[in-house]
Amino acid sequence: MSWGAFLGAGTRVAGFGELARRWDAEGVQQLWTGEVAGIDAVTAAAVMAGSTSSARIGLVWNVYLRSVALSAMSLGALADGAPGRFDVALGVSSPLLVEGWHGIPFERPVERMVAMLTGLRAAFAGERLAGGFRLDLPPESAPRLVVATTGPRMLRETAALADGVMVNWCTADDLARIPGLPEDPSAISGLVYVCPSDDADEARSAARKLMGGYLSAPGYAALQRLVGRGPALGEYWRRVESGDRRGAPTSIPDETIDELVVHGSPAACRARLSEWERLGLTPLVVIVGPPDLQRRVSDLSAATTPTSWSD
Repeated sequence: MSWGAFLGAGTRVAGFGELARRWDAEGVQQLWTGEVAGIDAVTAAAVMAGSTSSARIGLVWNVYLRSVALSAMSLGALADGAPGRFDVALGVSSPLLVEGWHGIPFERPVERMVAMLTGLRAAFAGERLAGGFRLDLPPESAPRLVVATTGPRMLRETAALADGVMVNWCTADDLARIPGLPEDPSAISGLVYVCPSDDADEARSAARKLMGGYLSAPGYAALQRLVGRGPALGEYWRRVESGDRRGAPTSIPDETIDELVVHGSPAACRARLSEWERLGLTPLVVIVGPPDLQRRVSDLSAATTPTSWSD
């Protein structure tokens, strides 16, 4: 099974090494992390790299929060810590996180992405950047750089600069409706949200909380309209715009949750992941629900899919 898994939400840094070692031994081929309001991505990725020997290590990198020079230093060092098996997905996040939380103007995202991509390529090649910066120790094996986006203009402007694309909050069937994605399906990775539970009400409740914090962001809202979920999410967006952010997620229909979040038995979840694989795409599992559900990734990666979730 060619797939990966995300470590992150709700897991303290001491647990990253243990989970990474276990999943690496069980054959999970890619281990990803990122940062929102928990562990910073550099610390998490360093722990993962030092705890594994074969899985590719990846992290999602916000192009606004660090300069090109600091990004080159951090990502170059991480690439040396996992030589030949380090990936970076560059993303612009959202105005709420970038401007609201960090006080950085959320301006010209496409231009910011292009500057980061071209700057990192140059730095990793040992070139001097504008302003005089040059990386003293370029990584012996530069990381693979992909763009985390479904935006038409972003895809158009970065296609020649990136090694691939990471998509989020969509299904395998949605991809045919997104213009500008790479023609080679192996260049596309997709975050697949999985709540490993047989209790549909429990799964939908956990998913609704998570989705409520994402689908109002401009980029994700535009994607849902593009692929045809605008009518189903109209009431949710209206309530967000009126200031009812806490109550808005209750108006996300069950059918929309069932499309975007995989849940059910191990076999049912594995079958949904296989939809991505059959198209030649790489699914990256993001566990939805309490942190202790992350241990159930082992059931998804088992050679023989169990009939029920192990504890």
